[in-house]
Amino acid sequence: MKCKLNSSKAVFFYFLTAFYFIRLSTDLISQNQNAFALKGTKWKTNEIEVTWENPSSANKEERAWVQEAITNSWEKYANLSFHNWGQSTPYSKGIRIKISDEGPHAKGLGNTIDGLKNGMVLNFTFNEWSPSMKRDRKKYIQTIAVHEFGHALGFAHEHNRGDCYFCDDKEPQGQDGDIYITSCDPESVMNYCNPNYANWGNLSAGDIKGVTTLYGKKLKDNVASNNKSVFLDYTIRELTNDERKNYPKLEKVIKLYTIGNPNSVDNISHVLYKLDKSFTKNEVVVDNKDANFGIELSIWKPFDIKATITFKDGTNKEISKFLSFDEIPRVNIENIRLTHTVRKLSKEEQVATQGNTREITVMLDTDEQIYSKVKYVEYELHPTFKDNVVISKNKEQSFAIQFTCWGQFTLKAKVFLNDGSFYALEKYLSF
Repeated sequence: MKCKLNSSKAVFFYFLTAFYFIRLSTDLISQNQNAFALKGTKWKTNEIEVTWENPSSANKEERAWVQEAITNSWEKYANLSFHNWGQSTPYSKGIRIKISDEGPHAKGLGNTIDGLKNGMVLNFTFNEWSPSMKRDRKKYIQTIAVHEFGHALGFAHEHNRGDCYFCDDKEPQGQDGDIYITSCDPESVMNYCNPNYANWGNLSAGDIKGVTTLYGKKLKDNVASNNKSVFLDYTIRELTNDERKNYPKLEKVIKLYTIGNPNSVDNISHVLYKLDKSFTKNEVVVDNKDANFGIELSIWKPFDIKATITFKDGTNKEISKFLSFDEIPRVNIENIRLTHTVRKLSKEEQVATQGNTREITVMLDTDEQIYSKVKYVEYELHPTFKDNVVISKNKEQSFAIQFTCWGQFTLKAKVFLNDGSFYALEKYLSF
């Protein structure tokens, strides 16, 4: 593996099926926008969080259209539960959707966009991008959402496949996967050659077989109360000036609530929250369903909160959440990742780099709060590099490095914080 080192930036990817990701428009996403796939994009959980980066009262109706479309498609047939659908926070996991008047797209396949800011982009207005869709906005918004959520579940463009012989007029977009679950499906919502635009968001028999093969068939509830897909989430705000004067030791105000799909929440009888022992009253019972069984807390330090969810059938579910506001969460390894972009070298560049075919840029991807605590990143490249340990202290460029290479390999990195601690990360560089 002959490679040469340079220095600079990046983005992230992954994959498991015979399909692949890219925007639903006919415009290709460039390699710098993540047009690659790897094995393993199947989510490790069947309960996937969905949040909006920029929700507002003006797009409330359109957001409801999207949720309705997903409920009536992927979630209808597969053992999947998409929950939350609220505002994204710096620590939000799952699918994070940005609403923007541009070509809709997902920035990765399956679990590679887990917690990735703006990991999916959806268009609600069509003023700049594809104005002809304004004639039937709801239909196009829902159809495109089903397609992009297909990418988010790990499915790529069906017409990329080598056995789609009827689809010669569409250029393959991106890299094929390595498992064909069905034969080429002309009616798939993921197929650009479908005579009906993305099958108008209606899953084909092949789509249903694909998603149920990966995630299992929808579990039929014998009794409504068997549905227990519920979670804890919270919002956070600073104290007002008056609050700070009255309570000088307090730091933040947190609103904690229980969320889930409507059937799940309807089946809750009450919630017992177990707070930190420093609270005078550290157990609180809430039965107000209209407020999502929520409580408001004024706190002075991060802590783990536990909750016992009691359902109407008398069964319980124990869940917990780490409430963080000025420290890296304890489960913070999920908030730090390495991302990469790939550029194919020209023939002249390949000669100049002694046969290398790709320029790869790797960088750190995390939120601003964690960035501020990072001192430097130490990268360990493949042993075939002459100098295979590289340190980047360039915070402005996300601690990026850049190099040329012709072989794929696993890159290792240590992210050193200002306090001397570090995180060990790995990233398989595919192209």
